[in-house]
Amino acid sequence: MAGGWWLLWVLLQGPGPVGDDLARMLDEIVAEAPEVNVNTADVSTLLTLPFMTPDLADRILRERQRAPFANWDDFSARVPLDPLQAYVYAGVLRFPVRRARVTVQGAFWGRGAPGTSRFRPGFRWRVQG
Repeated sequence: MAGGWWLLWVLLQGPGPVGDDLARMLDEIVAEAPEVNVNTADVSTLLTLPFMTPDLADRILRERQRAPFANWDDFSARVPLDPLQAYVYAGVLRFPVRRARVTVQGAFWGRGAPGTSRFRPGFRWRVQG
């Protein structure tokens, strides 16, 4: 089976009418396929993608449980893809942009001496993120 994918990839790269037709056909497949957020998609959503097998969908879910995918390079390094799958999924899979969460934690208190009107405020804060 891998030899067939390799042959199609060679035809895609080669000049001539066969390579151009195959490239045009793959571009149409990418245009018709839904865009999928790979970090939140379930199995049924992954199986709607072209060239997706149940084994590959299971592999994607297992790798995602280990750690979410950061970008395409991280995805392609952790999940083995055929050249045609890589071409199609590069245009279909989306990876959300992670925004840095900045939180500020703090405490406010006051100290006063007994029997006097002296009051000393205090504030402690910490920034995380």
